[in-house]
Amino acid sequence: YQRRVRGVFIFLTLVGLLGNGSAVCYFWVRRRKTVHDLLYLMITSVDSLTVSIGFPLIASLLNYRYPTVFGHHLFCTAWAVVFSFNVKMSIFLATMICVTRTLAMKFPPCYLSRSVVMLVIAGYAALLIVIDVILFVTEMDFWSL
Repeated sequence: YQRRVRGVFIFLTLVGLLGNGSAVCYFWVRRRKTVHDLLYLMITSVDSLTVSIGFPLIASLLNYRYPTVFGHHLFCTAWAVVFSFNVKMSIFLATMICVTRTLAMKFPPCYLSRSVVMLVIAGYAALLIVIDVILFVTEMDFWSL
Protein backbone atom coordinates (compact mmCIF):
# COMPACT_ATOMS: atom_id res chain seq x y z
CA TYR A 1 0.00 0.00 0.00
CA GLN A 2 2.77 2.45 0.93
CA ARG A 3 4.61 1.83 -2.33
CA ARG A 4 1.49 2.59 -4.35
CA VAL A 5 0.88 5.83 -2.46
CA ARG A 6 4.49 6.91 -2.98
CA GLY A 7 4.46 5.90 -6.63
CA VAL A 8 1.19 7.66 -7.41
CA PHE A 9 2.26 10.81 -5.56
CA ILE A 10 5.62 10.95 -7.34
CA PHE A 11 3.99 10.27 -10.73
CA LEU A 12 1.37 12.98 -10.23
CA THR A 13 4.01 15.46 -9.09
CA LEU A 14 6.14 14.81 -12.16
CA VAL A 15 3.14 15.07 -14.50
CA GLY A 16 2.07 18.30 -12.79
CA LEU A 17 5.54 19.80 -13.08
CA LEU A 18 5.89 18.81 -16.74
CA GLY A 19 2.44 20.09 -17.67
CA ASN A 20 2.68 23.34 -15.76
CA GLY A 21 6.29 23.86 -16.83
CA SER A 22 5.40 23.59 -20.50
CA ALA A 23 2.43 25.93 -19.99
CA VAL A 24 4.67 28.48 -18.23
CA CYS A 25 7.08 28.37 -21.19
CA TYR A 26 4.21 28.83 -23.66
CA PHE A 27 2.60 31.75 -21.82
CA TRP A 28 5.95 33.38 -21.03
CA VAL A 29 6.35 34.12 -24.74
CA ARG A 30 2.78 35.45 -25.01
CA ARG A 31 2.64 37.35 -21.69
CA ARG A 32 2.69 40.82 -23.29
CA LYS A 33 -0.09 40.15 -25.82
CA THR A 34 -3.21 40.22 -23.65
CA VAL A 35 -4.24 40.42 -20.02
CA HIS A 36 -5.56 36.88 -20.29
CA ASP A 37 -2.20 35.47 -21.36
CA LEU A 38 -0.61 37.16 -18.36
CA LEU A 39 -3.28 35.67 -16.09
CA TYR A 40 -2.70 32.21 -17.57
CA LEU A 41 1.04 32.63 -16.97
CA MET A 42 0.38 33.59 -13.37
CA ILE A 43 -1.99 30.70 -12.73
CA THR A 44 0.36 28.13 -14.25
CA SER A 45 3.24 29.56 -12.19
CA VAL A 46 1.21 29.34 -8.99
CA ASP A 47 0.12 25.81 -9.86
CA SER A 48 3.75 24.84 -10.53
CA LEU A 49 4.67 26.07 -7.08
CA THR A 50 1.71 24.21 -5.58
CA VAL A 51 2.90 20.99 -7.21
CA SER A 52 6.55 21.50 -6.24
CA ILE A 53 5.67 22.20 -2.64
CA GLY A 54 4.86 18.49 -2.42
CA PHE A 55 8.56 17.52 -2.46
CA PRO A 56 8.83 17.54 1.36
CA LEU A 57 5.84 15.18 1.41
CA ILE A 58 7.60 12.88 -1.04
CA ALA A 59 10.70 12.92 1.18
CA SER A 60 8.56 11.95 4.15
CA LEU A 61 6.84 9.18 2.19
CA LEU A 62 10.18 7.81 0.95
CA ASN A 63 11.42 7.66 4.57
CA TYR A 64 8.48 5.50 5.65
CA ARG A 65 6.52 8.52 6.87
CA TYR A 66 9.31 9.76 9.11
CA PRO A 67 8.53 13.48 9.51
CA THR A 68 11.90 14.69 8.08
CA VAL A 69 11.50 18.49 7.77
CA PHE A 70 7.95 18.32 9.11
CA GLY A 71 9.42 17.60 12.53
CA HIS A 72 10.13 21.31 12.91
CA HIS A 73 7.22 23.49 14.00
CA LEU A 74 8.41 26.54 12.07
CA PHE A 75 8.74 24.61 8.80
CA CYS A 76 5.31 23.03 9.27
CA THR A 77 3.69 26.40 9.84
CA ALA A 78 5.52 28.05 6.92
CA TRP A 79 4.70 25.11 4.63
CA ALA A 80 1.01 25.29 5.55
CA VAL A 81 0.95 29.06 4.96
CA VAL A 82 2.62 28.76 1.54
CA PHE A 83 0.39 25.86 0.51
CA SER A 84 -2.76 27.68 1.63
CA PHE A 85 -1.64 30.88 -0.11
CA ASN A 86 -0.99 29.02 -3.36
CA VAL A 87 -4.37 27.28 -3.36
CA LYS A 88 -6.26 30.50 -2.58
CA MET A 89 -4.28 32.46 -5.17
CA SER A 90 -4.92 29.77 -7.80
CA ILE A 91 -8.66 29.95 -7.18
CA PHE A 92 -8.56 33.75 -7.23
CA LEU A 93 -6.64 33.83 -10.51
CA ALA A 94 -9.13 31.43 -12.10
CA THR A 95 -11.88 33.78 -10.91
CA MET A 96 -10.01 36.74 -12.39
CA ILE A 97 -9.83 34.95 -15.74
CA CYS A 98 -13.60 34.44 -15.66
CA VAL A 99 -14.27 38.05 -14.63
CA THR A 100 -11.98 39.54 -17.28
CA ARG A 101 -13.47 37.30 -19.98
CA THR A 102 -16.97 38.30 -18.90
CA LEU A 103 -16.05 41.98 -19.00
CA ALA A 104 -14.51 41.55 -22.45
CA MET A 105 -17.73 39.94 -23.74
CA LYS A 106 -20.07 42.41 -22.04
CA PHE A 107 -18.14 45.55 -23.02
CA PRO A 108 -16.17 44.68 -26.20
CA PRO A 109 -14.95 48.19 -27.09
CA CYS A 110 -13.65 48.77 -23.55
CA TYR A 111 -9.93 48.25 -22.98
CA LEU A 112 -9.05 46.23 -19.90
CA SER A 113 -6.02 47.78 -18.24
CA ARG A 114 -3.22 45.43 -17.21
CA SER A 115 -2.27 47.72 -14.35
CA VAL A 116 -5.78 47.55 -12.84
CA VAL A 117 -5.81 43.76 -13.06
CA MET A 118 -2.32 43.56 -11.53
CA LEU A 119 -3.33 45.97 -8.76
CA VAL A 120 -6.34 43.81 -7.87
CA ILE A 121 -4.17 40.67 -7.79
CA ALA A 122 -1.47 42.38 -5.71
CA GLY A 123 -4.11 43.67 -3.30
CA TYR A 124 -5.57 40.20 -2.83
CA ALA A 125 -2.10 38.70 -2.35
CA ALA A 126 -1.29 41.38 0.26
CA LEU A 127 -4.56 40.65 2.06
CA LEU A 128 -3.76 36.93 2.17
CA ILE A 129 -0.26 37.62 3.47
CA VAL A 130 -1.53 39.98 6.19
CA ILE A 131 -4.13 37.44 7.31
CA ASP A 132 -1.55 34.62 7.40
CA VAL A 133 0.96 36.76 9.31
CA ILE A 134 -1.69 37.70 11.87
CA LEU A 135 -2.66 34.05 12.30
CA PHE A 136 1.00 33.04 12.55
CA VAL A 137 1.75 35.68 15.19
CA THR A 138 -1.26 34.74 17.30
CA GLU A 139 -0.42 31.04 17.01
CA MET A 140 3.17 31.57 18.10
CA ASP A 141 1.95 33.73 20.98
CA PHE A 142 4.48 36.34 19.90
CA TRP A 143 3.31 39.07 22.27
CA SER A 144 3.99 37.05 25.42
CA LEU A 145 7.72 36.64 24.65
